[in-house]
Amino acid sequence: MPRRSAAAAAFSSGSTAVSRVRPPADLTGPERVVFLATVLACSSDHFQVSDLPLLTAYCRAVVLEKVASSELAAAGYVNAGKPSALLPVLAQATRSLTVHLAAVAIEPRCPTGGEIEAGSCQLLRTSKPDVRGPMR
Repeated sequence: MPRRSAAAAAFSSGSTAVSRVRPPADLTGPERVVFLATVLACSSDHFQVSDLPLLTAYCRAVVLEKVASSELAAAGYVNAGKPSALLPVLAQATRSLTVHLAAVAIEPRCPTGGEIEAGSCQLLRTSKPDVRGPMR
């Protein structure tokens, strides 16, 4: 049997199909769009089936933050001399985003300097945190 070159050995003769997690059936509309964009922005082996609850919660938080922000922009942050009732919703959505980003081990990476154009941000894969805590 002839010896294989290093270049030939780099390619597996097995299946090259890429398997990614799929959105749950109850995730529809903009939340589904965020899910697909997030999963496709990371490597195919980054998310596991066990990540689905956190990833789904992250997608819902993204949409909630967008809706709260746009409603606040349209209606104003102060109405009749009182802070808008949507301010706590926006704050909670923002906190939830932060927690879920860390839990599913992704972080947004955007170009620095100048203005950020729509669609110029990417998701950067980070190592997953060890949630087991110290062994005792």
